[in-house]
Amino acid sequence: MTEARYPWLNGPDGVKQRIVEYCAAFPDLSITVEGMIAEGDTVITTWTLRGIHRGEFLGIAPSGNNVEVTGTTLHRVEGGVIVAARVNWDTLTLMRQIGALP
Repeated sequence: MTEARYPWLNGPDGVKQRIVEYCAAFPDLSITVEGMIAEGDTVITTWTLRGIHRGEFLGIAPSGNNVEVTGTTLHRVEGGVIVAARVNWDTLTLMRQIGALP
């Protein structure tokens, strides 16, 4: 896994900033863990994100629309610390639900 592809996620500060941005756009944001598998140094989590688009998101004005999208996160853990993450989620559905795409 390479963190260099996503510089905005590098390190705890990058992750915190991204979370702040999502919470501003979706103040009632909730993430439900649907399943989790751990083997060796790898943890895979499937999840569902839900919220109402009430703040600007990626330059898109609030739509007031409900959103529900699913995703999967793969973490690599060393010494009890997450050292790498790869997230795959349904961005297309999110953009459609907030009215950014038809």
